[in-house]
Amino acid sequence: MNLGDLNETVVILQPTVTGQSATGEDLVTYETLDSWQVNVQELGGAERLGASDAPTSVIQYLVTGRTRSDLRPTMRLRRGADLLEIAAVPPAPRSMWTQAKCVEVDRGAS
Repeated sequence: MNLGDLNETVVILQPTVTGQSATGEDLVTYETLDSWQVNVQELGGAERLGASDAPTSVIQYLVTGRTRSDLRPTMRLRRGADLLEIAAVPPAPRSMWTQAKCVEVDRGAS
């Protein structure tokens, strides 16, 4: 990977608990933490059954950018109109790159 390969900018979103629902579940909103120059590779898609037994398409991505120590699997990335949930951030000691394995949450969400 070269710096010239970082051809996209994503927005890093961090979760914030804003209250609780009537059933006691946390209400979470996502706020902008920072922008990040990255390279995004689509790893492929798959279909899985959701709670309604209807097939759901899942697209996976590998997002690579300059080293960041603050990325967590609770965060999300906004890539244009697409929202990516961070599934894992593999450790990479002494590397100049950070990779995040992501899945698409909602295409075209605002």
